[in-house]
Amino acid sequence: MSELKQKHHDIWQAVKDQMSDTKLPIKLRNNVPDGSYYDIKFGIPNAYLSLHYLDEENCAKVMINFRNERGEAYFKELLRQKEHVETEIGASLDWDPAEHARYCSIVLWKRDVDLGTSTTMPELADWYVTWLGNFHMALFPLLSAIPK
Repeated sequence: MSELKQKHHDIWQAVKDQMSDTKLPIKLRNNVPDGSYYDIKFGIPNAYLSLHYLDEENCAKVMINFRNERGEAYFKELLRQKEHVETEIGASLDWDPAEHARYCSIVLWKRDVDLGTSTTMPELADWYVTWLGNFHMALFPLLSAIPK
């Protein structure tokens, strides 16, 4: 395994280990990915959470993706409530409509991640788990309340 793949594996294993200690009703797949955790189901159709580490850009992100027409309707409703959503999650977010992509997304970035220098593996895993929890706790009730 290359050094980069090993680093990614270690990040996701640390996240998976920390997730097992939470009471979040989110299950990460058993196999630890080489790249990112994506398509994390959390009980809302057409909406998926994901975690990414972009080594070449020294950043991490937690995001929710919305797919298909139903997902786009979810995104538009949340965008209408943008201030409330950001307050509930606890951060300013990037809102990306599906103009040039197959899905809409809402993203939280962590910039200047330099593993081994300014950021440790446990700190990064804790950041992922904390914000994944914040996304879930804020978005699940809001999305569940949107009429189908």
